[in-house]
Amino acid sequence: MLHLTATPLGGRTVRESFNAVAATGGCPRLRLLIVKPHRTPLTMSKAQLAKRCQEELAQHLRLLTDRCVGELRTIINGKHPPKTYLLIFVYDSMQFGREFPVMLWRFDRAGREFSNQRLLADEEVTVPEEILSRYESEDITLDPYRITARLFVEWFADCWRDAGGASCTFPAYLKHHDDTTSYDLKRRRKVEFPQPRFPDA
Repeated sequence: MLHLTATPLGGRTVRESFNAVAATGGCPRLRLLIVKPHRTPLTMSKAQLAKRCQEELAQHLRLLTDRCVGELRTIINGKHPPKTYLLIFVYDSMQFGREFPVMLWRFDRAGREFSNQRLLADEEVTVPEEILSRYESEDITLDPYRITARLFVEWFADCWRDAGGASCTFPAYLKHHDDTTSYDLKRRRKVEFPQPRFPDA
């Protein structure tokens, strides 16, 4: 945020200048000085800019934590169709600025998808588009979508843990829609998709 400070010309202090105004009935000429309390992106190093980007993005993810944990808890403790073999949460990082882009897919033992549901379906944004666009436009090697995706995986895994994921009776994974690997939410590590293999495939 920019702060504007009114400063009279002529070298006088504010008090001296306005005392002079009161005595003469005149109006001093004013100039506006723009005071920037933080370093601008142009004066920040790539590392500093990346850190600031991560902090901003993480802050917006934290705003969704309670809702995400609540929905995941409902999934974990809810009833699933008898043929459910594993759960895969699929997300699209390019949609973070437009929605909460996570879909739960249920798979059977043959590896067939047979039902799905959106998470936080009424959420219009995960991270504001203007933040992603601002950092994407900087003339540096910085991909805010990639940073968001990395933060998102750890954040979602934390939400799964806090929702009681350890008690889930099904294997559960988080996967980017176009990746060949997935993230094991219980063991918190990247694995080949899927693991375990579908026994009836």
